[in-house]
Amino acid sequence: MCGRLNVVSDPLSRFLLDIMGVVYDGVDQINLSPTADLPVLIQSPDDLIQSVSMRWWLTPSWSAGPSTKYAMFNARAESAAHSPAFKGPYRERRCLIPVSAYYEWTSVAGQKMPTLIKPKHEDGIFLGGLWDRWEKDGLTVLSFTILTTQASDGLRRIHARQPVILSKSEALDWLDTNIGTRDLEFLLQPRLPVALELVPVSTVVNKSTNQTRECMEPVGESASLEINTQGGQIH
Repeated sequence: MCGRLNVVSDPLSRFLLDIMGVVYDGVDQINLSPTADLPVLIQSPDDLIQSVSMRWWLTPSWSAGPSTKYAMFNARAESAAHSPAFKGPYRERRCLIPVSAYYEWTSVAGQKMPTLIKPKHEDGIFLGGLWDRWEKDGLTVLSFTILTTQASDGLRRIHARQPVILSKSEALDWLDTNIGTRDLEFLLQPRLPVALELVPVSTVVNKSTNQTRECMEPVGESASLEINTQGGQIH
């Protein structure tokens, strides 16, 4: 799963300007949890890439309205093409979630121990997602979900699942609605298209209201995962 994100607006804003030519108007969100708002990248009707603020918890266009009754902050890549909530967005409304890093937890002796997972060589990383628009009585809610898949080899020791991670070129293809879903299926496999750094951090991050940079500070030795589209290997 992917249930906590990390956004440091600078240098993430410079990363997006350099890679996508997009001006990012997000703010620092050191310990971002579901239902918060976050800028995501979508393809506009005139095929331009734009940054739009959305709620992290998908509200399907056909639903009664925003709710947290069902866990819609993640979507399983294996079933997205057939899910009533996700199949429409998967075909027509794919998005990128640009972040500085994300957090994941491992249970050690009954305690949840967090790891900050960040790109090794870049100032940002693209996560594959889906978005939707809900409208009723003059109210509009734009929302998104993060696609997850089985964890690649190196990440599996931390958690059984990982977000769908995309390289720069793959990110552009993911947004392009002229590319059919069959041609994108390989992006949803357990793979690692960018090198990552795994940083043990303090349990202060376990509480979502904690937003200080202490959430990012290492408390142990980091490990690295190199690019491997067949599954990462830990070094």
